[in-house]
Amino acid sequence: MYQGNAGTAHVKGVEFEFSAHPVQYLTASLAGSYQDAVLTQGADAEQKALNPTLGVTGDAIPNVPKFEFNLGLNYTAPLTGDWRGMVATDVNYRGGVNAYFA
Repeated sequence: MYQGNAGTAHVKGVEFEFSAHPVQYLTASLAGSYQDAVLTQGADAEQKALNPTLGVTGDAIPNVPKFEFNLGLNYTAPLTGDWRGMVATDVNYRGGVNAYFA
């Protein structure tokens, strides 16, 4: 297996995270991100001919999704004495990615 430097890349994006307590004992959270990650200097035609796994200028960076989101709900309430009950759920979304340069 060969692993090497892919050249230069440009990554721009934004992340956000919100948390709220809309009613007693309930916490809701929403988080997400957008990434635009591409090679700005990739392999030239000769290099690509020798090694087709190399990325070329404009290719998306592998394993970087455009979008990711998470929604979480947590309800924690007193039961009796020092005991507390909790119910929680999370929903996650991660956009498709390439494992290698396209």
